[in-house]
Amino acid sequence: MAPSHTPCHARQGCQAAPRRRGWAPWLGALTLLSAGCSQRPSSPTVTSATPLGAPAPSATLTPPRSLAHPYAFALTSTEAPPGAALVWAPAAAPGRLELALLSPLGAQRAPSSLVSESPDPVLEVVTRGHAEALVVAWLARQGSSALARAAVGSLEARHFAPTLELGAGALRAVTGQGSLALAIDERDGDSAAMVRLGRSACASEPGPCERVEQVFFTASGVVRRAPALAVPEACPAAIGGLELLDGRMHYAVCSGLGGRPQWTVFSVQPEPMYAVAHPRLSGCHPLGSLSLGHDAVFVAQCAEQRQAMLVSAADRPPFVTELRPTLRCAGGKPVIEAAPGGALSVPLERPQPSLELLLPASIAPPRSRAAWTGERLLVATPQAGALGLRRYRCSAGRFQDADAQ
Repeated sequence: MAPSHTPCHARQGCQAAPRRRGWAPWLGALTLLSAGCSQRPSSPTVTSATPLGAPAPSATLTPPRSLAHPYAFALTSTEAPPGAALVWAPAAAPGRLELALLSPLGAQRAPSSLVSESPDPVLEVVTRGHAEALVVAWLARQGSSALARAAVGSLEARHFAPTLELGAGALRAVTGQGSLALAIDERDGDSAAMVRLGRSACASEPGPCERVEQVFFTASGVVRRAPALAVPEACPAAIGGLELLDGRMHYAVCSGLGGRPQWTVFSVQPEPMYAVAHPRLSGCHPLGSLSLGHDAVFVAQCAEQRQAMLVSAADRPPFVTELRPTLRCAGGKPVIEAAPGGALSVPLERPQPSLELLLPASIAPPRSRAAWTGERLLVATPQAGALGLRRYRCSAGRFQDADAQ
């Protein structure tokens, strides 16, 4: 269900008008935008927010899952079968990715299965589901390089096609979350990834730029690569999210020009021809993105407060709001009141991944991943080298920890 919100902020950013069709040439035309536009919109005012509370302790999975790296896991909701998919690299085999399919109640359906295995330790994992397919992308360390890889699998068969090589870059650029993003086109199930590859010369700015490549692929292989974006003085989390919605690609990158992080969201549409850079948010570090109905939602940490930018496929102006999330129950299902005054209200009905971006820190501590299965809100959190999982639900009109009952 699409979120309910009232637009409160709209300013046009830098625009480009490419003349060729197809995703790759269109995305190449945005390279100049990502390197810095001559027209620089002013940034919305960032205010402080009420603290979200102390993180709750995390219950371990049964049996406990050891974790090779704090970012070497991902959790997403699934449709067929309904429930969730948990992917992680165990500490005993850091180059191995395993998959556990969870029921709508959060119980493991069957023994874990293999996604991919290599000698290269996994550093970061992202995953998305579509119909009966699951797409997993990850970064792995090989010597002084970081390798981006992906695999597409069948949830029903719990079998993955051979691993795809998406690209290789300098290991120093990988600092945890923000070097890789993944999205699935709901129209055909094709996948797109953004990968941080390393430094190169800037075309229009002094100093080095970080190359970010966009790769399109299916289970059978890489379909095409767009010309690399050039991000000047990239932030530690250079990639702030990626969504494919209604024929448009929305993505965010973070640049440190001027000594402060500049977080910018871009939207691209091949037909009719359209490309735009939305107003920047200054002083904000990107956390990631999710889709809510026909809206792409990009979330960033701005000082002590989270902010979200909603970009709609319906040509509504971008909407920026601070996040002060609370949870309530309605009709036996949770509702995330993510912003003050009902500006971003998210009822949880159909399965929904990436909810850690909208949840209070007391429910989803830093580095957590959260997904709604249709029956339970699952939150996976790394803690002391192990991966914990908590399950939440509405009971008797109250939002409760199902594991504490």
